[in-house]
Amino acid sequence: MPKEYVYRVTKKDLRKCWDFSVKYFLDPSKPIIDRTNKQARGLGGVADSFLNKIIEIAICEILHDINNTIEPKTDFEIHALDKKKTEPDIIKVGTRAPRLYVEIKNIEKMDEWIGPKLKEVNSIKEREEAFGADRIYYVYCEILDRKGGGRQTDALGILLKNLIPDDENLQQFHDSSDLEIVVKTVFNVKDIEELGTEFYSGGMIPATNVLTLAKDKTKPRKLQKISDGDFPKVELENNELPRLTSSKSRRPNQKWMDYPKDLGGFTFKGDIIVFKEELKSVRHFWIKCNSNVKISNDVLGIQKFKNGDLVDYQIKAKGEIEEKNANDIWVARSNEPKMNKLGSNRIEEIAKKI
Repeated sequence: MPKEYVYRVTKKDLRKCWDFSVKYFLDPSKPIIDRTNKQARGLGGVADSFLNKIIEIAICEILHDINNTIEPKTDFEIHALDKKKTEPDIIKVGTRAPRLYVEIKNIEKMDEWIGPKLKEVNSIKEREEAFGADRIYYVYCEILDRKGGGRQTDALGILLKNLIPDDENLQQFHDSSDLEIVVKTVFNVKDIEELGTEFYSGGMIPATNVLTLAKDKTKPRKLQKISDGDFPKVELENNELPRLTSSKSRRPNQKWMDYPKDLGGFTFKGDIIVFKEELKSVRHFWIKCNSNVKISNDVLGIQKFKNGDLVDYQIKAKGEIEEKNANDIWVARSNEPKMNKLGSNRIEEIAKKI
């Protein structure tokens, strides 16, 4: 089992993020527009965003624990930033500049892809320091609550509980010591360029759960429909599944979203028959396995099924975005062989080289 790198959040950490949020919000030169919905944010919205800086504190502490000869520091100063220049999350190692460029990202269980925007990577490469692809690192962390999830784990609520201890409502939130920062994935740009796939703007973000076994209650009903001839058979060519999606399109005069060409094709070995079930909001391609079957995709990996299995094949959008607006390079978290090369233990490389 690889070593797990975990940091326990303190009240001091949350207070440091809160103080930074307040200073930022009160600085008239700083924008308070949310980058996603373009709406103005109040102090609560700004604080919600900057409380995520606890992951930067955590990574600096973890790096120091691994290599106690270094003191990595993250940026908690309010100063003007060059809008055309991407800034690292670790700005100093003691009094010197870092030898690596480190980006620290928050990730959640529902996030299916990891990887940066190509524009961001190019901006880093163009810096005066001329960081190469093997010296630009990304660290993905998850914020976990030892008491479990739920709304009581909200970082702002936990902070306010400490700031206003006599408020009974706030006492429902958990304690800062319940929060843990866990390192999940570490890679450099060279890794992601070798293992990742470029997904260009204009296409949808595909979900990664493309192939799922029919549930025990569903399988008999669908097999009966197939036997009755209710689902038309889909013709297959070159041992490849159909490049058709299952998400409805919002474009005029188009029923289904375009197949994400960057995903590539799904090829199979074995004896299968595919049937189409088209509903108002979704369509299924039911794969009837008449032998043991292996289905391969360069991006998502390999899945194996047994003779007699009924598999639901759906290429669906992750969310409702039909046309993503940035070029990204991604690795699917479901692709275990690739993800195993981007393990959390690789944070030791950063501690050694930074």
